[in-house]
Amino acid sequence: MTNSPTPALEPPPGPTAAALRSLLVPGWGQWALGQRTKAAIILFGSLVLACGCGLFNLLAALDAFQLAGKRARGEEIGPYENGALAGLIDDLFGP
Repeated sequence: MTNSPTPALEPPPGPTAAALRSLLVPGWGQWALGQRTKAAIILFGSLVLACGCGLFNLLAALDAFQLAGKRARGEEIGPYENGALAGLIDDLFGP
């Protein structure tokens, strides 16, 4: 059995390449620079924020759908009518 040489580690990316990596996938630039823990935290935080924003957008769309349905049935809607989003806010922060 012969010893094969250890493959050379890829050189770290330059500033622009690291920034572009993190722009494409949050934390990828830090990962490539050897900061694995920081990269994982950044990626996890970005995923949590993205899921939260996505949920909020879905609730806003459901709220608009419900309010448009009321208007289509000839019902009046007030400036702060209770739709799906307002109901969730009441459930979370109400008395």
